[in-house]
Amino acid sequence: NRFSRSHFGSSVRTGARVKICVMAQQWPTLTAEQAEKALLTAISEFKQPDNAAKLKAAVSEVDGAADPMQAMMMRAAKLIPMVQEILAGPMKEYGFEGDGAVMAGVAQIQAHAGANDTIKDGVAAIYAALGGNVAALENFKAGEVEEEVCD
Repeated sequence: NRFSRSHFGSSVRTGARVKICVMAQQWPTLTAEQAEKALLTAISEFKQPDNAAKLKAAVSEVDGAADPMQAMMMRAAKLIPMVQEILAGPMKEYGFEGDGAVMAGVAQIQAHAGANDTIKDGVAAIYAALGGNVAALENFKAGEVEEEVCD
């Protein structure tokens, strides 16, 4: 019997069925306004001098590869984790924290791209940066996040 005590320990009876429950992470749903603000905050993070310098250095290193296929794989290996790290802060502000949070947040933002040109253009700039065109983020001018002043 494959469900013997030797496989699962003494608390599982021989022949008993094992039920495994996996709970899916529930992410918040962003409104279009929240998605736009999160995106603009993320792009502001990309434009920070230290983050921009890191991205440019990684692109320069990857672009030195002689084989285009190798360059593409190196770009993914270097830039994707870097971009996810930069996006983690803005995504956390909107409740996206933990494994898979950044990608879930980006998906929420992208869901509004069809009806919002700022989001569409901002997402395109991030993907261009992932492809090695960091200038796309530097040149993104849809607007800056306005700081709220509380009285």
